[in-house]
Amino acid sequence: MHRVQSVLAVIAILCFISSVAHAQNYNMSNVNVTTTTGNFYDSGGSSGNYGNSQNFTKTFCTGNDNSIAFNFTAFSLQSSSGCASDRLIIYNGPNTSSPVIGTYCGTTSPGYIVSTGTCITFRFISNGSTNSTGWAATISEYITDCQGTMQVVPSNPTGCTSTDGFLEFVNYNDTRYEASINGTTWVSAGSNITGLGVGNYTVTIRDKTSLRTCRTLPITLTYVNNSLYTSVSVANASGCNNANGSIRVAGTSKVSWISAINRTYVNASTLSGGNTITGLLPGEYYLRVTTSGSTFCVKKKKSGGRQLRHCLS
Repeated sequence: MHRVQSVLAVIAILCFISSVAHAQNYNMSNVNVTTTTGNFYDSGGSSGNYGNSQNFTKTFCTGNDNSIAFNFTAFSLQSSSGCASDRLIIYNGPNTSSPVIGTYCGTTSPGYIVSTGTCITFRFISNGSTNSTGWAATISEYITDCQGTMQVVPSNPTGCTSTDGFLEFVNYNDTRYEASINGTTWVSAGSNITGLGVGNYTVTIRDKTSLRTCRTLPITLTYVNNSLYTSVSVANASGCNNANGSIRVAGTSKVSWISAINRTYVNASTLSGGNTITGLLPGEYYLRVTTSGSTFCVKKKKSGGRQLRHCLS
């Protein structure tokens, strides 16, 4: 088995609880609103038609870290081809430069919409004739996204050029999330992303409903090979303060090394010929040998490292 340590993505946000005696009503206008509850109507309100020759832009934001949701319970605008006459344009964000969720007219309702951020913007345009009853929508705060647990379990491929590595997503009976490594193909919790070779991957976890990104996780898949070199020879430094010790690795693979003190890798191209690491003070060092310069196919570091004789004073 080439299973590495599980990565637990605990996704949490604050829950905001509020209660109001009566829901606030908001009619379409050019006045922006910060709220998590209420009712949203066209300019005619709950009982009147909207007017002719109107051009309004209104943005709703939650004012906290949560998404905002609108559930349209009634919708009727003048019908026209391509919504050229009266129309409601909805943007997924704080202004009309945000991505368009959709353009609606006639009796084609937006239905239930949720922002991926904290704001939704509405723009309403009507022509000079023929109006209708408009719309009614309830406003709510979408607070169930990004509250839960998804475990990401990486499994390494079985060779440097193999593509049998995979990422397993465990949901603990929580089905609200999905994950992707490319932003195009998404898998639900309880599924795997397969066909992976060695390398670095960025896992994005998002809420299925709001499509809000909850968490990104860096994952590295490697292949550990214990036969990348045949032997190691050490030349001790000639004195306590002399940086003339060296370590030579027999074999044809590239070599990099890591200090036991600061764990900083040195790129193989900076080393001298013959896979020899030179200019070393007395101390303990850990070798990292790679295949063809790949940082993902490695020889395991020996637990004790390679020691150049210590000085006692």
